[in-house]
Amino acid sequence: MDDTLYCALASNSISFGANGSIRPCCAVDTNYWNDRNVKPTSVMLQDNSIIKWVNSNALVSLRSKLLNNQWDPICNLCRGRERHGQESTRQIFNNTLQQLENTSNKNLHVYESVLPDLSNIFLLDITVGNTCNSACLMCNASASSLWKKEQEIITGKKINWITPDWFTEEQIPNLIDNLPNLSAIQFLGGEPTINEPHIFLLKRLISQGRAKNITLGYVTNLTGVSDELVELWSHFSTKHITISIDGVGPVNEYIRYPFTWKKVVSQLENLKEISNIQGNYHIGLSHTVISLNLLTLDTLIDWWETQLETNSNMLKSLPHIQCVNNPGYFDPVYMPDEMKEKARETLLRLIKLADDRHLGEKYSSVINHIATSVIYNQVDPKIQLSKWIEMQNFIQSLDKHRNRNIFNYIPYLKEYWI
Repeated sequence: MDDTLYCALASNSISFGANGSIRPCCAVDTNYWNDRNVKPTSVMLQDNSIIKWVNSNALVSLRSKLLNNQWDPICNLCRGRERHGQESTRQIFNNTLQQLENTSNKNLHVYESVLPDLSNIFLLDITVGNTCNSACLMCNASASSLWKKEQEIITGKKINWITPDWFTEEQIPNLIDNLPNLSAIQFLGGEPTINEPHIFLLKRLISQGRAKNITLGYVTNLTGVSDELVELWSHFSTKHITISIDGVGPVNEYIRYPFTWKKVVSQLENLKEISNIQGNYHIGLSHTVISLNLLTLDTLIDWWETQLETNSNMLKSLPHIQCVNNPGYFDPVYMPDEMKEKARETLLRLIKLADDRHLGEKYSSVINHIATSVIYNQVDPKIQLSKWIEMQNFIQSLDKHRNRNIFNYIPYLKEYWI
């Protein structure tokens, strides 16, 4: 586009966090963003003052830096992906904005840190709340109501800092009715497919005759895709469905509790059938690498590449693969050195897999990133050991509560257990 770090997410979108708080996008580094003491903004929806939201001090400062070609620490995820040759969230949505401008003959770029109005906003990014029917291992109470319930039982303490179900039907008219060029909505959770207000939003856009010009995006575990939701989707333009899977078989069952692998596969097959009937679907993969599943990364990639052969709606581009950094004890950089050596062998198998499947350099950026940031990244041995023991203590406490044993799901971990 230009030689600046222009970001369509910072300048052309509205994004809400899990408790309705202001943020530039879903890829923000929360460790830095939360330090800026940004407050929830659901009140702004109620009094129709969204323009105050988009021109908050924190967002104006971010736009100013990016337009002056300066990275902000809150953009560490995108910066890291671009440094390692992977397409970042910033680049993905910059391309989306460019395509929208090409088809609509509208210029939506804004090269000012203060936005004059809301006419340039094309993307709405909503974390609809923490209502969720799963409690994934590396998740937390802010993004999962099931996690909140379990955490309160395990610790014996009430969690009062979460704002559940902040996204309500009453706020929706003042939000979408003030965005004349809205053309894309991305829903995150929690589990967005089971969020009722989001259903109300879809119905309102359909009744206004706007749905056919709007694409929808979901990051989902697929378990809440109802017949009603599928019918509503049929009124909209392209549907981007990103499924979260963190392993094959028992590995995924352990990490993405409480769903069975059979249910995951069944739901994916249903989605394939729906996409064939309706058309205009793009089905992608999101995979979070943690210390427990890195050694099976090649198995997951092999499974995913097999899925791509069975349906033309499956995205053949590079899946969204990222290493976790919060909670820190699941960061694979803290794995024992012997386990890192096994991880190196995993990457070698992945290289061979890519060669055997004639995938070219498709996974090279992922391989290089993991090799650099995990395998060959030397950390303080005392911190490394401390984090690994912290992870074990967490696992043991959780297994006791859930009445299961990690070694029944991921037996190779026993070799590295202290």
